[in-house]
Amino acid sequence: MPSLAEGSAGARKRHFKKRIRPTLGPLSVSVVTAADIVLMIERVSSWSMAEQILCSVSRLFYHAVGRRLINANPCAGISLEAIMGATPPPRKRVMLTAEELHDILSKIDHAAGRRYGLMFRCLLGTCVRTAELVKSKKDDFDLDKGTWWVVPENVKTRHGMLIPLSPALTEWVQELMEMSGDSECLLPGMYTREGSHMSVTTLWDVLSGLQDDHVFNTRYFTPHDTRSTAKGHMRNLGVSNEISELALNHKRRGIEGIYDVRVEVPELRVALQLWSDYLVRCERGITNVVPITSARA
Repeated sequence: MPSLAEGSAGARKRHFKKRIRPTLGPLSVSVVTAADIVLMIERVSSWSMAEQILCSVSRLFYHAVGRRLINANPCAGISLEAIMGATPPPRKRVMLTAEELHDILSKIDHAAGRRYGLMFRCLLGTCVRTAELVKSKKDDFDLDKGTWWVVPENVKTRHGMLIPLSPALTEWVQELMEMSGDSECLLPGMYTREGSHMSVTTLWDVLSGLQDDHVFNTRYFTPHDTRSTAKGHMRNLGVSNEISELALNHKRRGIEGIYDVRVEVPELRVALQLWSDYLVRCERGITNVVPITSARA
């Protein structure tokens, strides 16, 4: 599957192994009907997972059509709404409060281990997606200059980015590097082949387990909620919407996105410094932080 991102290709393979092959494997491709596909979908409890599996099996049969093994795709015309009801509303993102951040940051090292605590801090402080942090290599960081180059192939949008590292972030990354030993990865996998990075879902599993055990006195959150948390608090700290969007590596629109081709953006360094300072204060329980309006770009 060369045209797919690594994560998407892995998901397709899991769908084939765990859902499609056990259900449709005994059948010849020429006798599979829409009813067989619907039966497989009905056995999936999650709407989003059903959507992914339908996409994967549909691509499989489109390939069969292209190879002239069948005349029509049996998935054509299948409606998930007809099988599983209306599309569920998208999950609303969480902006963790200062008090919730204090509760998490003051407990996570003891509850999950320092490595996962540092991962969570780095996700918060850099605003990146989990995969972008997990797939990073030590050579991507220049701790003397306080920078991290997120390579395009690790980014969802395939748009690389230079992230300025505050002193606090630099210390957290340095500590992770020391924990990683001789591995080229910042976050090597503990139970995978040598040279492999940690699974993208590992931190999610850890946080889910801690919340199931009621370790934190917070609303339910996922690693991706670090981005909405960062966005909201940076805006409250006086960071402009333009710079906070840049911190999230969202594509800039219009003329600004065409002509501002800077790799290193001083305003972004100021914004992430403010944000990481705020995180340090939250961890210490100093949550009455006054917004710094001069940070607006």
